[in-house]
Amino acid sequence: MANEVLKKGSEVASEVWGETRGFGFEGMRFGVKAWRASAPDAREGGTLSAPIVLVHGFAQQASTWDKVALSLSRAGVECFAFELAGHGKSARPTVGDVPGREAFDLDFQAQALLAFCEAVAHVAGRLPVLVGYSMGGRIAAETVVRHPDLPLAGLVLESAGLGPSDEAARATLAERNAAWARRLREEGVVAFMDWWETLPLFATQRDLPSEARAAIRAEREAHSAKLLARLLEAWGAHHQAAEAATLSAVSDLARQGVPVLYVAGALDEKYAAVAARAHAAGIPVVLVPNVGHNVHLESPSAFGGIVEGVLAEPGDEHAVHDVVQRLHQHGDHHGHTELYQQGVDLHGAHDVFPRFGGRGLGLLCFHDCSF
Repeated sequence: MANEVLKKGSEVASEVWGETRGFGFEGMRFGVKAWRASAPDAREGGTLSAPIVLVHGFAQQASTWDKVALSLSRAGVECFAFELAGHGKSARPTVGDVPGREAFDLDFQAQALLAFCEAVAHVAGRLPVLVGYSMGGRIAAETVVRHPDLPLAGLVLESAGLGPSDEAARATLAERNAAWARRLREEGVVAFMDWWETLPLFATQRDLPSEARAAIRAEREAHSAKLLARLLEAWGAHHQAAEAATLSAVSDLARQGVPVLYVAGALDEKYAAVAARAHAAGIPVVLVPNVGHNVHLESPSAFGGIVEGVLAEPGDEHAVHDVVQRLHQHGDHHGHTELYQQGVDLHGAHDVFPRFGGRGLGLLCFHDCSF
């Protein structure tokens, strides 16, 4: 089925566009939105030719990646947005849908994501870069923990929780997710989202254009309250490996030569703190100024530039320079933001992302974004 997804995408000969397809795993169908690479050298070893697998967040679907994927595809990157069970065009599973197991089990989702990455790698002939946002980033990280042999050319975690700090934190997360699930069942999805949007995590999204806010809200309300409640119970952070174990697994991936990056918005205090802990564990981090939890939505150009940096081949100084310039421009666009790095020469270009020059990125950050 993944073979069909890629073949369909490769038949698009003119403008880049997203096409909804599907991927089957153990009797379940997962939605996939594909964008064909339009650059003429995309399949001839161009510097941005590794495919990307994108995984959305809670109550989202593949369309959350439209702007980023369209931009990347025009730069020569094939993009595949994978929809988790119960979201978008993926099946709305019930108990018994998958013989002998629970379709909402976190391990099942991790195995499905592993299978999809393997299928993309097989058909594209190149390992993919896995990009996960929020809940999708948690599932991507958990897949790395449970399947350290996951075939990847890179890993980008955007505003993703990395697991509870200890068992007390795990119990607190379980109680919180249970309370959220009850609220969904008792109040319904519309009332729940009225409350959900007031959380500090989404404060910066209130400044988005009205059309963007309306699209986000419609996307959230398109999901079943009963289904979302079950997802909170089955995939919540209380089911993740401990943060120390996740950081260890992600660091191991980086030590194997796989580019790894943690991205967060500087205005998202909760996940900027997670980024600080990732940085302390030796994981490269990017904080993007003047945005909150959803970096790829609030600043798609900056986020696309960051992903391009991960995709660029070792030693490709021109690609690195372009990325740095785009990040500079993003800062300038928002006023007095000043780009700086700790222990990294911006003008040398070799240390901007982990695969450049071999020394690795310590921290890429912006004015007002200190740890």
